[in-house]
Amino acid sequence: MIATNQSLGSVRLATIICGIVAVTAAAQTGFNGFDSSANATVKGSYFVRQVLCATFDQNNGAITRAISITGTMTFDGNGNYSFSGQKTDTTAGSTAQTFSASGQYSVAANGLAQIQSLFDNTDTEYGAVSGIGPYAIVASATEGQYDDVFIAIPVGSNVSNASIQGTYKVGFIDFLLGNASLVRDGYYTLISTGNGSFGNVTISGAMANQSNNNTTQTLSGVTYSLNGASGSTITFPTASDPTTALVSGQKSFNVSADGNILLGGTPNGFDLIVGIKGLAGAASNSTFQG
Repeated sequence: MIATNQSLGSVRLATIICGIVAVTAAAQTGFNGFDSSANATVKGSYFVRQVLCATFDQNNGAITRAISITGTMTFDGNGNYSFSGQKTDTTAGSTAQTFSASGQYSVAANGLAQIQSLFDNTDTEYGAVSGIGPYAIVASATEGQYDDVFIAIPVGSNVSNASIQGTYKVGFIDFLLGNASLVRDGYYTLISTGNGSFGNVTISGAMANQSNNNTTQTLSGVTYSLNGASGSTITFPTASDPTTALVSGQKSFNVSADGNILLGGTPNGFDLIVGIKGLAGAASNSTFQG
């Protein structure tokens, strides 16, 4: 079923790209001959979190290799990027290692984007700019051997704890220890007045190793420290047995330059955390436009 879905996805993606290329034949071309007329919209420092499932056991579908990448990606506005951060690879141990990379990217006039993979420069991330906020990027590799999610948010140069103000609605997924049988996901709300504290946080979710039952856990004294493009953390209480906790321990994270998106994950783990700033008032049907 996975192979079938990927094949259908490839056909759909190829059709979309062919249509765009046909319409924008006269447009500026860049990486892989893709329309790059909007490359300048992606420029500067972005905080990146990427989680990949690289290989699987064909007999039972278990993940046999998992990879996570966390760090800062710098785009030059002309189709080139450099990356500096950390990578955890289950084939190389359980501790994040220093990691750097460089590559190419292209952004089309309609926001569709291609990025040369950080992990494997023969592979390509396909996605869109402004998918979850001004000039943020959401992408995934669809043509190769990896199943992944790549998210990048533009970061400000002078962020501090005070940059996080208000209420954030957060969703997460965690392939704990790179093990599909320990996967867990859920959601929670973070509230801060910019003082480095989220207070008590109630988390709702489910864990594969706990019979996938709906579970609610309350964690007290959740804190954060925001120190620019690197070194920023959010700290949840560390569970004595992480396999029974929805969320546990310290995560690397950052906030977008406009203060509307939180992004993070465990450098030594395989989780992905995304938070969106809540509405000031009540939502209605008219809220969803565009």
